[in-house]
Order: sequence, then structure tokens, then C-alpha cells
Amino acid sequence: MRGYESQEREPAADVDHLSRFEAEMKRLKTEREKAIQHAEDLGYQVEVLRAKLHEARRTIMSRPAFDGGDIGYQAEQLLRNAQTQADQLRADAERELSQARAQTQRILQEHAEQAARLQAELHQEAVTRRQQLDQELAERRQTVESHVNENVAWAEQLRARTEQQARRLLDESRAEAEQAMSAARAEAERLTAEARQRLRSEAESARAEAEQILRRARTDAERLLNAASTQAQEATDHAEQLRSSTATESESARREAQELSRAAEQRMAEAEEALRKAQAEAEKVVAEAEEAAAKALSSAEATNEQRTRTAKEQVARLVGEATKDAENTRSEAEQVVADARAEAERIVAEAAEKARTVTAEESATQLAKAARTAEEVLNKASEDAKRTTKAATEEAERIRSEAEAEADRLRGEAHDIAEQLKGAAKDDTKEYRAKTVELQEEARRLRGEAEQLRADAVEEGEKIRAEARKEAVAQIEEAAKSAEELLAKAKADADELRQSATADGEKVRAEAIERATTLRRQAEETLER
Repeated sequence: MRGYESQEREPAADVDHLSRFEAEMKRLKTEREKAIQHAEDLGYQVEVLRAKLHEARRTIMSRPAFDGGDIGYQAEQLLRNAQTQADQLRADAERELSQARAQTQRILQEHAEQAARLQAELHQEAVTRRQQLDQELAERRQTVESHVNENVAWAEQLRARTEQQARRLLDESRAEAEQAMSAARAEAERLTAEARQRLRSEAESARAEAEQILRRARTDAERLLNAASTQAQEATDHAEQLRSSTATESESARREAQELSRAAEQRMAEAEEALRKAQAEAEKVVAEAEEAAAKALSSAEATNEQRTRTAKEQVARLVGEATKDAENTRSEAEQVVADARAEAERIVAEAAEKARTVTAEESATQLAKAARTAEEVLNKASEDAKRTTKAATEEAERIRSEAEAEADRLRGEAHDIAEQLKGAAKDDTKEYRAKTVELQEEARRLRGEAEQLRADAVEEGEKIRAEARKEAVAQIEEAAKSAEELLAKAKADADELRQSATADGEKVRAEAIERATTLRRQAEETLER
């Protein structure tokens, strides 16, 4: 468009020069008409002088004749000579006037033909130059469009490659998240199974210990009963012996036997009460152990199930958000590419930049976000598993502390297992973090490649634009220079023609004035004579 504007301004300058040339020609025509008018005035003056001469001749002829015939003859001869000279002067003036008119007309015609020829040449040159510039502009536009199409194709390839990498990274992240969820689920199930097995074994141990305590209590009660029975039998035997040996001691022996019987009964009652208390305590301990084991087991199962379900939902939500963001990013990139095709003259650098920047950066950002969120979810699941394991361990330790010796051994084993699980979880977390860092490095490398490609495309576009602008400016300057040379030449020719016409007009006018002055002087001299 700038080329067209410069070409339009150049014909406008040509029109201005032609307008000035036409004004100059009009001025010369006016001067020619003035010279013709002046020549006609001179002719009129000649006619006036002729009329005066004729009047003088009539006056002379009307005067009385002199006696001398020679004087009349001389006067008549002078009049004839004056008439002849006047006719000759008039003929010369008319001939010179016609020649001046013909010459002026010829000069004006030559000037008009030359101006028309110059105008036609300028118009033809302008048309040719415009056609040439249009052709070059079309070639440049075709070249730029081909470059733009190549850049758009390259941008689409880059977008497809980036989307493929993004999908691959997303699939890998989803697979790793699912694998991590599977590992976490398996670990939670293993921990739940171990806790259930540990609680079941602890309950069995508590039940066995309670049964052992019950057996010990029953054995002690039976021993006490046997001892009481033995003492009662001994007391009875002793009483019979005392009754048979002496009658005086029968009353005291009876009382002693009664006291021994009461003591035996009291001991038997105490033994039965101790047996009942031991049995109740054992049943209570067994019930509490079973209830605590069931409660801890159900709580651990519910907590692990809730944590697993929450982690699964959160990972699914994050994967869905990442997929949705990737789809939005792809649609935005496709819209950017469509806009780039629609506005091909203004997207030499913008199409590739937007497509690459939006796709690479957004995909990398979403992948990094998904990786960080997955890491947070896994860390949270690991922490929840640790807390659940710790709670189960504490509950098991409390049950084992109530169950005494066997509980100490189980607490040590559970502590060792918890340390092993904690170390394994830390190792898995470190491995996942290393994988996440590796993915981030890959995304950073892809972003750097995209930035480099965008910079190369921008540099190439700027280079092409600078070359096109430079060539267009050179062509415009060359066209302007040619037009200025043609205008300068036309102006010089017009000035030369104008000066020639002015000189010819001045010369004709001077000659006419000189001849008119000569005729007037001769007529006056003739009249004076």
C-alpha cells in the first residue's frame, strides 16, 4: 500500500508540473494575443496615417493650382511615393504579423504536442512502473505467503509434536499416578491385613492369656478347696479323736471343729469368689481386647478406605483437569493457527510464537501442576498411612501393654515393621520426586527448544521483512528518481520553449514597434515636407 501511495503521489507531482506548464503556455498565448493586438493597433495607426495622408492629398488637390507645373508634379509624385511606401509598409507589417502569428501558432502547437508527448510518456512510464511494482509486490506477497504457509505448517507440526509429547507426558503421569495409587492401595491393604492379622494374633494371645489366667485361678481355687477339704477332714478326724479320747474336751473340740469348718467354708467361698473374679476379669480382658481389636481394625479399614477413595478421587480430578486444560490448550492453539491463516500479512512472527508458546508453556505448566498435585496427594496418602500405622501401632502397644509379655514382643515387631514401611515409603517418595524432577527437566528442555524455535522464526520473519522493505524502498527511490529526471527534463524543455517563445514574441513586438515607429517618422517627415 505504501508503494501505491508513493506512485499516486508521483503522478500528482507530474500533474502539478503539467499544470504549471499549461499555465505558462496560457501566459505565452496571452502575450501572443497582446502582441497581435499591438500589431493590429499599429496597423490601425497606419490606417489612420494613410487616412491623414489621403486627407492631406485631397486638401492639396483641392487647393488652387499654382502656376508652376513642376511643383504640382512633384507634390503628386511625393504623394504617390508616400502612398507606395505606406502600402509597402502596410504589406510588410501584415506579412510580418501573419508570419509572427504563424510562428506563434507553430510554437504553441509544438509546445502542445511536446507537452502531450511528455504527458503520454510520463503516463506510460507511470503505468509501466506501476505494473512492474504490482508484479514485484505480487511476487513478494507470494513469497511472504509461502513463508507464512511454511511457518504455519511448521507451527502445526510443532503443535502436533508438542501435543503428542503433552499427551505422552500426561499418559505417563496418569500411569505413574495410577501406579502410585495402586502401590498406595496395595500398601494400605497390606498394612490393613497386617494390622488385622496383628490384632487377631493379639486378640488370640489375650484370649489365650486370659484362659491361662482362668486356668491358674481355677487351679488355685481347686487347690484352696482341696486344702480346705483336707483341713476339714483333719479337723473332723481330730475332733473324733478328741471325742473318743476325752469327753471333757468335746465341747472345745466341737467349737474348734465348727471354727475350722467355718474357716474352711470361708476359704472355699473366698476361693470361689476369687475364681469368679478371675473368670470375670479374664472375660472382661478378652472382651475389651476383642472390642479394641475390632474397633482398631474397623477404624484402620475405614480410614484406609477413606484415604484411598479420597486419593483416587483427587488423582482422577487432577487427571481430568489436566486433560481438560490440555484440550483447552489444543483448542486455543488451533484457534490461534486459524487466526494466523486468516491474517497472513500480519502473522510472520506471531503465529508460530503463539502456537508454540501457548502449547509448550501451558502443557508444561499443567504437567508440572499435575505432577506437584500427584506428589502432594501421594505425600498426603503416605502421611495418612503413617498416621494410621502409628495409631494402629499405638493401639496395639496399648493392648499389648495390657496383655504383658507377649505384647512387648509384638510391639517390637510392629515397630520394626513400621520402620520398614516408613523407609519403603520414603524410598518410593524419593523415587517419585526424582521422576518428577526428571519430567520437569524434560518440560524445561522442551520449553527452551520452543523458545529457540520461536526466536529463529521471529528472526527469519524480521530478516524477510527487512529485505522486502529494503527492496521496496530501493525500487520506490529509483522510480522517484526516474520521475524526477523526466520532470526536470520536461521542465527544462518547457522553460526553453517558453524562453524561445518569449524571445520570439519580444523580437516580433520590437520589430513591429520599430517598423511602426519608422513608418510614423517617415509619414511625419512626409507631412512636414
